[in-house]
Amino acid sequence: MMNISRYIFLLFSLHIFIVKGVKLEVLAFAYEETSSVYTYFETEFNKYSENNNLDITLKLTILSNLNTTYSFSSYGITTDTLLKKKSYKYDLIFFDSLYIKNYEPYLLDFKEYIPKKTIEKFDQNVLNQMCIHNNRLIGFPLKLGYSVLYSNKELLDRYNKTIPKTWNELLQTSKYILEEEKKLNNTNLIGYNGLFNDAESGFCSAYEFIYSYRNTVDSPYPGFTSEEAINALGMMKKLKDEISSNSIFMSNDVFAVTKLLDQSGLFIKFWLLQKPVIEKIPFYLSVLPGHIEGISGSTMCGYNLGVKRNLSEENRKASIKVMEFFISDEFQKQLVKNDIMVSAIPEIYHDKEVCENIDCELFKSLQTVIRPINKVNNIDEYIDKFRNYIYDYLYGEETAYNALSHIDDLTKIHYISLDKNQSYTGIITLFIVYTFIGLMTFSLIFVSLENFMPFFTFLPSSFWVLSVFGSICFLSSSLTEINQITSLKCYLKIIVLCFGFTLTLTPISYRLIISLPETNKFVEYVYKHKFIYIIFFILIDILICSLFFFEGFNVEDVLGNDEMYFQRCKFANSTGYIVVFTELVYKGLLMGLVLFLAFADWNINSIYYDLRFVVGLIYVDIILLTIYLLINIIKINNYRAKFYINGSLFIVLSISNYILIYGYRLVIAFLNKKNLKSTFINNVNSKFVNNENTTMANSDQQVTEYCKTDYINNNPTIISTNNFETETKSIATNSNMHSSINSRSSKIVKKILSYHYATEINEMVDNYESSILYKIKE
Repeated sequence: MMNISRYIFLLFSLHIFIVKGVKLEVLAFAYEETSSVYTYFETEFNKYSENNNLDITLKLTILSNLNTTYSFSSYGITTDTLLKKKSYKYDLIFFDSLYIKNYEPYLLDFKEYIPKKTIEKFDQNVLNQMCIHNNRLIGFPLKLGYSVLYSNKELLDRYNKTIPKTWNELLQTSKYILEEEKKLNNTNLIGYNGLFNDAESGFCSAYEFIYSYRNTVDSPYPGFTSEEAINALGMMKKLKDEISSNSIFMSNDVFAVTKLLDQSGLFIKFWLLQKPVIEKIPFYLSVLPGHIEGISGSTMCGYNLGVKRNLSEENRKASIKVMEFFISDEFQKQLVKNDIMVSAIPEIYHDKEVCENIDCELFKSLQTVIRPINKVNNIDEYIDKFRNYIYDYLYGEETAYNALSHIDDLTKIHYISLDKNQSYTGIITLFIVYTFIGLMTFSLIFVSLENFMPFFTFLPSSFWVLSVFGSICFLSSSLTEINQITSLKCYLKIIVLCFGFTLTLTPISYRLIISLPETNKFVEYVYKHKFIYIIFFILIDILICSLFFFEGFNVEDVLGNDEMYFQRCKFANSTGYIVVFTELVYKGLLMGLVLFLAFADWNINSIYYDLRFVVGLIYVDIILLTIYLLINIIKINNYRAKFYINGSLFIVLSISNYILIYGYRLVIAFLNKKNLKSTFINNVNSKFVNNENTTMANSDQQVTEYCKTDYINNNPTIISTNNFETETKSIATNSNMHSSINSRSSKIVKKILSYHYATEINEMVDNYESSILYKIKE
C-alpha cells in the first residue's frame, strides 16, 4: 500500500513539473558546416536551465541543406510567412540582420525587457545598424561573421614573403610566387579567388573592396562616384586580369573552402572559420588588405535572435530568460574563448584568459563595414543591382565611372536642384516664377491710376489684390517641387493650392451675387459686408487645412523607372485622403456656385463679357485640376517628368487665372488709353460754354454719360469692364422669356430663368460706380 502511495505521489509530482515547465521552440537556418553552433546554444541553455531550476526547455529546429532542400532565400520566405501569419509554432527566431525592416513589427523590443546597462556593453555601431529599426531593439547579434584573408603558410615561408597589407603587395607577391611555381610545373595554384560570385558574397566582396580605399581609418564610406571608388574598381579588375581569371573570381564558397583544404590557393578571401574547421587549414589568418597600409575593410554580417510579440505571458517571460543567458558575459566569453563564435561585446577581446586561446589582435584590428541595411527599402533588390553594375565593369565593357554612377543612383535621392552643376532646370524655373510674381505684383498699381479705373470696375480695388494674389499662390506651388521633398513642403503645397482657388473665386462670386437683377436681404448683407463674406470662405480653408496638422504627411522613397530614387508626398494614413476629398468637394461647390451665379447673371449688359471670361476661367481650372489629380493618382515614376508636368500645370494655372480675370484688362486699357480728365474738361467746355450756372449734379451726369457712351460704346471691347451700372433702376426682361418657361415649372426655376434673361442689374450698386466716376472727374 505504501509503494502505491509513493507511486501516485511521484506521478503527481511529475504532472506538476510537466504543467509548470515551459517548452520554447527556436527556428534557425544553417549550412552544413555551421549547424553545430546552434546545437551548442541549445545544449548549453538546457544545462543552465536544469541547473538553475528554470523549468524551461529549449527545442531547436534547424532548416539546412542537410535535412531539407532549404536555401538561404527560402528560409527568409519561411520566416517572413511565419511572422506575418502570427504563427504560434515558434517562440524565438534567428533571422538575418538584412531583414530587420521586414521583421521589426513582429518582434519584441528588448529595450523594454533588458537592462540598459546590459545593452550598452555591446558594440553600439553593430546594434544600431544590425539590430535596431524605428528605435526598437528587435534582436541581439548572436552569430556574427567577418570576411578575412587566408594566406598560404607554406608558400609564403618558402619564398620568404609576408602577409600583404595592401592590394598592390598582394598583387606583386602573387605574380612573383605564381611565376616561380610555374617553373616547378605547378599550374593548379591560384593567386586570389576574389569571391565575386552571383551570391551575396559577391556583393560583400565588392562593397568592402571600395571601403578599403578610403583615405583614413576614420573616413566614411567613399562616395560611389569618387576618385577612391573608381580607383578601387581599377585595382579589382587588375587583380582579376593579372593573377586570376573570370571563372576563378566568379567561383562560389565551395570552391574557396576546397582551395583552403587542398592548399592550392595562395591568397583566399573567405569568411572567418572557427573550430573545428579552422584547425584543418594551414593558412595565416589576417585582415583584408587596403589601398594603403593601415587601411582595411571587412564585411560584417550575422544572425540576430529575436522573440515574437504574439506570445503568452508565460512564454514571453521564459524567452527573455533565454535571451538573458545568451547575452550574459559568461556565455559570450565562453563562446569566444572556445573559438565557437564571434562576440559583439568589445571588452571580451581585452580579457587575458580569452586572448590566450584566440588571436584577439585580429579581432581588434578588423575594420568592419556593415551592409547598407537601413539605407534602402528593398535590400535584396539593391544587392542584386549593385552586384550586376559592378560586374558590368569587372566582367564586361562598362566603364568604372558609369557602373558606379548607376550604383549611386540606387541610393541617391534625386530631385530638381538649384545647383547649376547638376542642372539648370531649377534655376530657370525659379527665375520664371519670380519674374511672373514680380510682374503680377507690379501690375496691381494700374488699379489705382485714374486712366485705368474704368477697366477695373468689375471688382473693388482690394479684391483685385486678392485675385492676383491667388494667381501668385498657384505659381508658388511649383517652388515646393524644387530641392529635396520634406513633410513641410507637402503641407505648404496643399495650403497654397487651396488658398489660390479661394482667393481667385470668392471675389468673383461676390461680384456675381451683388449683380443679381433684384435684391434681397442676403444680397444686401453680402454687399455691405464684403470682407466678412471673403473671410468666411478663407476660414473654411483654414479649418480643412488645419486637419493636416493632426494627420501629417510622410515622404516616401520611390524607385523610378529610370532606376533612380526620388521622393514624393504620402499621407500618414487614410484620413489624409478624406481631408483632401473634403477640400475637393468644397472647391467643387465653390466652382459650382460661380457657374450658377454666372448663369443667373448671364445676360446682364454691364458684365456681359466679364461673365464669358469667368466661365472660361472655371472650365480651365476644372481641366487643369483634373489633369493634376489624374497625374497624382497614376503616380509618375520619373522625378524629372513629375517635376516638369506638375510645374507646368501650376504655371499654366496661374497665368491663365491671371489673364482671364485681370491681365486682359491691362491689354485693353493700353490699347484704348485716354486722358479721362482732359477729355472730360474739353467735353464740358464744348457743351456748356453758354451755361456757366450748370449745377454740379449735371456735371456729374455728364461724367457718367461720357464714360458710358462716348468712351465705352466707341470701344465695344471694353463693355465687360463697365460695372455697377446706374442707368436703369428696374428689371428688364426679354420678351420671349415667358414663352420659354413651362407653365408647370416651379417658382424657383421661374425665378432663376427670370434672372437669366434679365439684362440690367439691381439698384443697390449705383452709388459705387458714381463714386468711382466722381474720382475720375476730380
